[in-house]
Amino acid sequence: MSHQPQAGPNDACPCCWHGVESHGATGIGTYSIEDLITHEGGTLDEHGTCNKCQWNFILTRNCTNCTKTQPCPKHYATVHDGTINEHMPGILHDLYMRNSPYKRSWTQRPASVGEWYAHQASNYMEAISLLRRFTSDYKVHSELNALERNILIDATTFWHELRQISTITSGDAISIAFNTFCQTLWSVWRSRLL
Repeated sequence: MSHQPQAGPNDACPCCWHGVESHGATGIGTYSIEDLITHEGGTLDEHGTCNKCQWNFILTRNCTNCTKTQPCPKHYATVHDGTINEHMPGILHDLYMRNSPYKRSWTQRPASVGEWYAHQASNYMEAISLLRRFTSDYKVHSELNALERNILIDATTFWHELRQISTITSGDAISIAFNTFCQTLWSVWRSRLL
């Protein structure tokens, strides 16, 4: 079947990538994106088997429930990475792909999550709301709350104040995702204006 992401030995396991289970007791619209950013699963061996969950990438090609135009729910994200989406409503696609598009290395996950979620925000308040879910750091939440209050008075302060938020400079997975979110948001919103 076409459209399958290429995954090979030592690559991140697509099943682990898309299979983050624990989001706490909250609903899907409010769970911690921090959990998605920091999640790291297994890697595939030379036979396509994950060293953590034992899922086998190669065996998925034999799925009798997938067709050339419609993957089964189990393989929509894990095998086809959401690329066969002609018959998939946008809201369901977003649900399946909430862990971001697959990348072959776990080190690429934070940036991938940040980029994917930046495309979900359509206004300043949504952007701030999503960024709050990137971290449980009280200081960052306080700075985002201040930003939210300030843009109600003067929306032109959004980009300047966003760059001042402390998480952007620390270099860990959360700051990489946060920074990528901001850069992508700037790029996407700027392109809409041009």
